[in-house]
Amino acid sequence: YLPYPVLAGFINGAALLILLSALRPMIGMPARPSLEGFAAELAAIAPYYVNDAFALAHRNDNSITDVPKLFAPSHRFIGPLMIKELATLDRLKKNPQQPFMALLGGGKVVTKLPLINGLLDKAHTIFLCPALVFTFLKVLQKPYGKSLIDPEAEPGVAQVITRAHDQKTELVIPQDYYSAMN
Repeated sequence: YLPYPVLAGFINGAALLILLSALRPMIGMPARPSLEGFAAELAAIAPYYVNDAFALAHRNDNSITDVPKLFAPSHRFIGPLMIKELATLDRLKKNPQQPFMALLGGGKVVTKLPLINGLLDKAHTIFLCPALVFTFLKVLQKPYGKSLIDPEAEPGVAQVITRAHDQKTELVIPQDYYSAMN
């Protein structure tokens, strides 16, 4: 018995496919359960590991980082959606169709700076979305209230703003946002 959402298909009583969903921390579960517990329990239910969760692939969650380590390299894979996302990113990185616009968000600006810098050479417009935008507002000396900013990223943000201006890449900041007041 696993207390996780499980879907299984069966052929002659043998499991054909097991899909596990919502494996991020659940109510009452510590943020990062031990490898010996949660990850080992997950790895024990199947002979192969396939990660098809592109949007979560960067997270340090047990089902993303620890479970695959418990499988031999020949038994861990990325799924078709992940392959499609990576192929699209590769195409956009090498030869994007113009006009090319990017829409970016997220709170950890410092982790987005390499991506933004790479996009400055490709995109003619980059749309910045909260919470990413608040550090840019601070660097531009515009009001941001008490919204979260990434102080570590401020020098890099200043460089991005300068490069974007020099390369004539438009950085679009929302005009109708709310910033935290307390």
